[in-house]
Amino acid sequence: MLKVLIVVNNRQKDKLITKGFASGFRKNGCFVKLLEFKDIKIEDITKFKPDIIFNYNYGIFESLNKSILEYLQGNDKIKIVNYFGDNPQNKTLFKNKKLYEKYKTLSDSNRNIYSFIWDKKYLTNIPNAKFVPLAVNYKKYRTEEVPILDISFIGSPIGETRQRLLSIIIKNFGNKLNIFCEENDFLNSIDRLQKSSLLNEEELEIYKKSYKKFLSTENEIASICAYSKVNINITNQEKSATNYHLLEILASRGFVITNETDDIKKNFIIGKELETFTNEDELIDKISFYLKNITIAQKIATIGFAGIVKSYSFTARVKTMLDILKQSANIV
Repeated sequence: MLKVLIVVNNRQKDKLITKGFASGFRKNGCFVKLLEFKDIKIEDITKFKPDIIFNYNYGIFESLNKSILEYLQGNDKIKIVNYFGDNPQNKTLFKNKKLYEKYKTLSDSNRNIYSFIWDKKYLTNIPNAKFVPLAVNYKKYRTEEVPILDISFIGSPIGETRQRLLSIIIKNFGNKLNIFCEENDFLNSIDRLQKSSLLNEEELEIYKKSYKKFLSTENEIASICAYSKVNINITNQEKSATNYHLLEILASRGFVITNETDDIKKNFIIGKELETFTNEDELIDKISFYLKNITIAQKIATIGFAGIVKSYSFTARVKTMLDILKQSANIV
């Protein structure tokens, strides 16, 4: 039985995804131990003696614990597996600006480091990286009845594209928009909007009232997604891939309109499992249509959920990674 030490960082979304991968390793017959990266010590590694250390978005490398890194570099029995669900060079997410170069250098020189990336267009950023799409544990996204909302957006409302599109939704649908995110991110978005010309004073006041709260658990996310008439997904870091929040919405049996990417066009039936938009006018037209045709939206959401159950499990993703490790590292 393979022993897998999984390093958990402190970002909420990353924790949910990391725990999903942990369930995938368990279902593939591995013995799993989870540790917060800020708490990990050399003794945790030497006593547990893992075959694999699994990190999501740098994980153990974020601690920058020199003694641990030196130990791992000198131990050719431990395979370090790093999965990226964000841009590896994102300096906003990863506070240490030198982290990417440090990891890239280690990956280039250490045959025991294995990198997997959710978006194939980032493959060249990391040496010898492999493309493995994201997944979602649909069983975690069970719904409880909550008041029905019109339009919901879950995620940071920061970034040029997101602020522009959310502003357009405010202009067209006013107080029908509900935003769920960390409070500091929302306050930051207000500061940025005040410096832009995207919203006038009256519209900015409506925007301020769109904030609801931060959703911290799968169940809270599922409740909002399932009982919103229209969920809006606006990819940020993704160039071609399917982001995690899109999978969350579908796993919650929620109806979603998302901006179109290559993988979404390839892996989903648009208009049957979800809806997409390629420009602002199309987004507004589709929101208007589905707010008036809730039954059609709900049918699409049901079919979208079935597709998630069939094709987007962490068990399958982990099996793919283990197969790659077995072929290249003789792991048994």
